[in-house]
Amino acid sequence: MVEPVVNTINEEKILKGIRHMLEAGIGPIEAIIEYSNRNGLEVELVGEVIKRSSVLKYKVQEDAENMNLLEKTNKLPL
Repeated sequence: MVEPVVNTINEEKILKGIRHMLEAGIGPIEAIIEYSNRNGLEVELVGEVIKRSSVLKYKVQEDAENMNLLEKTNKLPL
């Protein structure tokens, strides 16, 4: 049986590490890249974990839109 590359414990550790960096004021995209570099992980692997977290996924999307890497999505006024 093949083990998944990222198990639940590692996934939680990755999310916690990235959230800690966000709280320190680092942008979401920079936090993902920095976390990957510090821990010797491929950015794509961390990206797979981010896809499962709706909050972090939204923050990355919002950051990418602000940097004009993605087209801005329409948002409902609050």
